[in-house]
Amino acid sequence: MYLGNLTQKESGISGTYTYMRRGTNIPSFPDLYKEGDDIDKYITFEEGNLFNKKVVGWKWLSILDIGVDIVVNLDKSCYVDRIKIYQNHGSAVKSVKVFCSDENARFSCKGRMDAAADGELTDNLLEVTLGVYAKDIIIRLDACFKDIIIEGIDIIGAVFDDYMIYPVPASINIDSNSSMLISYLKNIIIDVDASEDTVFAANLLKEKFYENYKLMLSIMNPNADTSSTIGAGNAVILGKCNENKLLDAEVDEKPSSEGYIIKVCNKGVFIKGADRRGLIYGIESLLMLIKDKKIPLCEINDYPFMEFRGVHFGLPPREEIPFIKRLIRYVFAPMKMNTIFLEFAGGMRYDRHPKINEIWEEGNKKAKAGIWPPFPHGTMVSGGSVLEKHEVADLVDYARSYGFEVIPEVQSLSHVQYITAAYPEVAETEEEVKNVADIDLKKEDMPPDKFYKDSYCPSNEKSYEIVFDLIDEIIEVVRPIRFVHMGHDEVYTMGTCPLCKGKDHSDLYASDVNKIYNYLAGKNLKMMIWGDMLHTVTRYKTPPAIDKIPKDIILLDFIWYFHIDKDIEDHLLSHGFSVIMGNMYSSHYPRFETRARKKGILGAQVSTWKRMDEYNMGFEGKIYDFIYSANMMWSALYREDLRLTFDHMISKIMPRIRSQIHGEEYPSLSKTKKCFQIELPCTKRDGSVPEELGSLYEIFGKPLAVLPKVAG
Repeated sequence: MYLGNLTQKESGISGTYTYMRRGTNIPSFPDLYKEGDDIDKYITFEEGNLFNKKVVGWKWLSILDIGVDIVVNLDKSCYVDRIKIYQNHGSAVKSVKVFCSDENARFSCKGRMDAAADGELTDNLLEVTLGVYAKDIIIRLDACFKDIIIEGIDIIGAVFDDYMIYPVPASINIDSNSSMLISYLKNIIIDVDASEDTVFAANLLKEKFYENYKLMLSIMNPNADTSSTIGAGNAVILGKCNENKLLDAEVDEKPSSEGYIIKVCNKGVFIKGADRRGLIYGIESLLMLIKDKKIPLCEINDYPFMEFRGVHFGLPPREEIPFIKRLIRYVFAPMKMNTIFLEFAGGMRYDRHPKINEIWEEGNKKAKAGIWPPFPHGTMVSGGSVLEKHEVADLVDYARSYGFEVIPEVQSLSHVQYITAAYPEVAETEEEVKNVADIDLKKEDMPPDKFYKDSYCPSNEKSYEIVFDLIDEIIEVVRPIRFVHMGHDEVYTMGTCPLCKGKDHSDLYASDVNKIYNYLAGKNLKMMIWGDMLHTVTRYKTPPAIDKIPKDIILLDFIWYFHIDKDIEDHLLSHGFSVIMGNMYSSHYPRFETRARKKGILGAQVSTWKRMDEYNMGFEGKIYDFIYSANMMWSALYREDLRLTFDHMISKIMPRIRSQIHGEEYPSLSKTKKCFQIELPCTKRDGSVPEELGSLYEIFGKPLAVLPKVAG
């Protein structure tokens, strides 16, 4: 697979182009800045100026208000994401239209860029998005009595192989002409002394081969079972470095951290992983390679671009735990994510502070009944209920088995309504609200002087007795290996209670951070917090605290989407902090390629901020966001200008993923279930539903909405 500029030699695509008067077959070659003296009618990409960043141009007297068609012929159909036209200063066009031909050689407009009414396009970069397969392309430049001067054109897109891996691997070499049938595979070979990581990976491969293809592979080792015939090429040989002699003999290269190497040849399928994650990622990539029950001969060396590749969500409702496990197994691990940020609030049973659980459940029940305002993060964490510790531990263990680092988030200082509702004596308070009519029962994060108190008092020692107890109970269940995320975002109320009034906000903030930092350090754990309170682009009074807290605290920066014109992480980086791109919604994170490569940027995480269930994740577009963002975090080959290309790749794998996380195979993917289209007749003139719809009641098990009336 090739991703990038299709007119460059590396793409393997050759082609020609020429110039015509707009809408005709009359040649219209540049006359202001020419292609050259000895140019034929059809110019190859290599010999011409247009696709080699050399200037071509037309005098306005020769094009008037008509314009030029640039006719491009590729030697085969490719996926065209967008076309970039680099305009010289002083040039202007009325519009750009791009036409592509179909299989019948009929052209239609697939993308355009127009100036405002009576305006002109004078920008240096004119970009038309397409998202289509094309072989023959016409780029139409509509003139406006101005010179047209072009400094080059890029046709951005992809040349897809018959086989695809997503996220995009660092290095892949596929022989599409040679393959092996998966039915030929009989065994998974691991060493007799294989590590727990390898044993887990072997069982995962065995399970998924059976799930997907009903093929039962046997897990064997060459020392204990001398009957296995490795040389026949009927096995998957699996292991880590220096663990399997057969594997090391065929694949002598060492994978990078979290990386894997796959080699498929006549001797068999070889997968070498750097660690448990690398083995799992290698297995998932092998499964993606299978098409029509064939695996191509290939060599793949893959490894991650970013260290932290995370997803953030609240504890799931009890009934959704199976769904979360399917997300881990079929989305997060195959997409090569490695970190789960798990928010707790009042959603786990606290033995030391049962009052928190009591008020959590009471608040959520009353909110549902409309008696109280929505309890902040109430439906997001445990669905408003309380999980038992063994349920949380089981979910954490399941995630950890797939190589995930689980980092608990203990909201502290702010968004602590789950604490202050149970212990109002620690709340950072303001003057009580005098007019209860000011309380908005529909608003979740209402002003702090209203119903719930959003902050605890950082000058009250009882605040820390509670917070430290919660930390103890949570880390006892989760057993984090490196970090605890301590919240600290959007501290709306500071310096208002009798103990804090008049104190510097940055001192109050830093004092709280440092107390919790030191407590965690005593347990050999490091701290993460949100970074918004340390930014100078907000109205908070806490930014000076950036010089009052330890530099090894990792900051999650999420307010980038309020300032998309600025690289606001530079402020945090310049003060010596490491940063994770927080709440990284792929749809609008600008300048990712350059920002992600800055020293101190460790990774990114996608947040849900919703109840964790299939409906919410689908409706809010989170499943897509997980998958798209995973490629950004894993692959150094990610480019913003290939957005539609990656969309197209996702569209190929999404039906299978949605089926897997649904827990039941969709009819469209089934070989045994039949899909059929139901034609819905309209209601009769009198508004009644035709008798033909009666059978649909039996299919869907519920009444149908009244259909719109039509005349006749």
